[in-house]
Amino acid sequence: MAQLVLLHEENFFCSICLDLLKEPVTLPCGHNYCTKCIEGHWDKDRNGRVRCPECRHIFYRPVLKKNHLLAEVVDIIEKTELEGARPDHCYAGPGDVACDTCRKRKLKAVETCLQCLVSYCDEHVQPHYQSPAFKNHKLVKVSGKLHGDICILQVIQETEEGVNVLQQEGETINYSADRSARNSDTLFAELISSVERRRSEVREQIRDQQRREVKRADEQRKRAEQALTELRSRHAELEQLSLTEDTIHVPHISNSLSRISESIHPVSSKARPLSYFEGVTVAVSKMWGKLEAILKDEGTNVSDAVNRVDVLLSTPEPKTRAEFLKYALAVTMDPNTTHPFLALSEGNLKVLNTKVEQGHPPHPLRFGECWQCLGTEALTGRHYWEVEWGGGYVDIAVSYPDTPRSADTMERRFGLMKDTWCLQVCSEGGCFRHGGVGGEIDIPVNSRVGMYLDHSAGILSWYSVCSDTMTLLQRVQTIFTRPILPAFWVCDMATMKMCHDIKKSSEK
Repeated sequence: MAQLVLLHEENFFCSICLDLLKEPVTLPCGHNYCTKCIEGHWDKDRNGRVRCPECRHIFYRPVLKKNHLLAEVVDIIEKTELEGARPDHCYAGPGDVACDTCRKRKLKAVETCLQCLVSYCDEHVQPHYQSPAFKNHKLVKVSGKLHGDICILQVIQETEEGVNVLQQEGETINYSADRSARNSDTLFAELISSVERRRSEVREQIRDQQRREVKRADEQRKRAEQALTELRSRHAELEQLSLTEDTIHVPHISNSLSRISESIHPVSSKARPLSYFEGVTVAVSKMWGKLEAILKDEGTNVSDAVNRVDVLLSTPEPKTRAEFLKYALAVTMDPNTTHPFLALSEGNLKVLNTKVEQGHPPHPLRFGECWQCLGTEALTGRHYWEVEWGGGYVDIAVSYPDTPRSADTMERRFGLMKDTWCLQVCSEGGCFRHGGVGGEIDIPVNSRVGMYLDHSAGILSWYSVCSDTMTLLQRVQTIFTRPILPAFWVCDMATMKMCHDIKKSSEK
């Protein structure tokens, strides 16, 4: 009988209500639960398949039958506990330090582990004496003052963790700044190189035109000089004949001189202004003026972008739902990306997987294999949005805009690709994936999930939202290289709706 009493903590407690089993039932995987607890847990699931809350094994919902042998054992344990109940002075009361491990009514703690920073009762302190894993742990007699000191130690431990986080943030800031400086140097070098190439092109163009115009002027000059020589020769002959009385040759020379004169284009003897290429200077000057204006305006934008660099050191991450709602975003779904089975409604706020072709027109951005869609707005900065879901499994994710669409493979699903971050939720819990790597989340997920993005700090966080209570499901620290989009996957007959009421709440 004593063995049963020792075992009941391990084997005869329901992991849902954390109490002794009531009308116990046994699942195919071997784990035991109260009938009402497991049925209430499964009522949230409607797709026919259920999951064991403890081992996460999935199977089709069985017909539950009371385990009579186990029920008899629980009855014996309850009677034994009543007969051998501890006196009231063993339980923790006002002013006492309670055992941190007791799951039901707390017993008085007798010793405190300075390594674990936990206080234990007589029963729960035994592993520290019996297990080699705790041989280096130091146990001291519990006291109220020591418990207060432990709280101080916990604050110190949390502060140390905060210092480590700040150190990592500093390293991330340095990495991001160095990369940005290198990228800026490369871009400015390319800009300077482009200006240099254009300068050389203009210079060569001027020289080519110069050579053509000088050649043309030289050819005209040579023709004019040749005509001038012939004119002078004819003029000399005409003067010579004028001294004689040869009337026969004079008309002939005069006609020849007239023909020569007609064949020569007159060349102006007036000085010409040296302004042949000044139009080029004016054009280059205008181009430089425009470039200078662009550099000035865009330089201001670059400076503003540098000054807007927002890291966790300057603004802490929100803690309460009211603080998150300051960054509320009204997300809508892009109908050009929705899978053919997904039906959008309520102004592209709600999506339902019907498993029936919806007649969406062809579009290069539409997902072809996976039941997925994207939000309409690529995001930077800080944003928060909430999603209502039900009826099965949904993925609440983010993705870069250039995520592959049409490949006929499930490997294109959010969370399996390296440029996507995904939290899948259902009534039993959640599962996080990034680049195909991740794990399950053993936290109950409400029907409303909030997602927070701090793009510059590289933070993604998912929260289970119940009224104003927010429970962290998953937090990611990374470096985003470009804007990202809200992204969603919806299983067959599941629904999901964006919560635009949070935007209205944030504006009040």
